[in-house]
Amino acid sequence: MRKQILISILLAFSLSFILLVIPAKTDNNIPQEDAVNKIIEYQRQIDQYVNELGGKYEYGQASQNNLKQAMDQQGVSWAQKYINTWANNGLYLRLVNAKDFFYNPHKEKLRLSIEVINEQGFATPDQMKYLSDGMAKLYEMHLDIGKMLQEITQNMATDGTYADQINNANNIIQTGHSNNKPQQVENGNQLKQEIQTKQKEFNVLSDSTVSNYQSFTKTEVFSVLGEEEEEEFVDVILYPAE
Repeated sequence: MRKQILISILLAFSLSFILLVIPAKTDNNIPQEDAVNKIIEYQRQIDQYVNELGGKYEYGQASQNNLKQAMDQQGVSWAQKYINTWANNGLYLRLVNAKDFFYNPHKEKLRLSIEVINEQGFATPDQMKYLSDGMAKLYEMHLDIGKMLQEITQNMATDGTYADQINNANNIIQTGHSNNKPQQVENGNQLKQEIQTKQKEFNVLSDSTVSNYQSFTKTEVFSVLGEEEEEEFVDVILYPAE
């Protein structure tokens, strides 16, 4: 008798679990095709965001032109010799960070959400609102990512101004040696040390900006449809009948 009661309780619990996890079909639900098309539109929006960033930070000409413009604005001259290396190994890698940790994972969540809707045969208003709100937040973060990348670009250009100043100090030192002027050499070395100290202090702040950017791009804006409901049942333990 006790086993029958426990079995009945387990069946009732299982049924309630299924009803909670699988949305009920109502007249307010969105047709499967309409919901899927909307999510595909979201995927295309993410592609558009990535393409926008690629226009400034993609490997090669895009990132190089962006960094050159920043250096020109800050009056960098000698250090422009580093544009190709800094752009391709710096700015482009920051774009890769955003793609790998932010844009592509959310695009994959949308793809998996399509599978959920196809399995249901429809989408609920709450599900579509969840994705709509998530995409609005994703767009806000996309704008922030663009601002942070531009800040990183400006920081690289500023580092170029320090490189220019150090090069000028080196020229002073070299000229002093060539003309046998010890005081000029000493002045050049002192100037160089002062510039390097300022550069190191600036690089601490610049590195912090990159670190914050990398953490920011790992933010999860939304999950696959259904995952947030499943999390509510993680701690549930079913005790077997004796």
